[in-house]
Amino acid sequence: MNQLFRSSSSVYIKYRTFEYMVSGLCAMDRLREVEDSVEDLRGNGGAIDPSTFKLKSIMYDYGRLGLFHDLQRVVDQMK
Repeated sequence: MNQLFRSSSSVYIKYRTFEYMVSGLCAMDRLREVEDSVEDLRGNGGAIDPSTFKLKSIMYDYGRLGLFHDLQRVVDQMK
């Protein structure tokens, strides 16, 4: 197995793990923890960049819970 494949495979696994973690935390209405995780990834310059899809999931769940101030804060961060 060459180095490039191992590297990209590792990033893919990390991304999928992050994706599952975010989905699980959103399902449990633990959105603050999701946001903290996203900020950690951004701040550490990690190989994983939170996708727009995941940010939309966070916004959807804030709206579903009626937390519109938090929803607007996430929208403002995306700009």
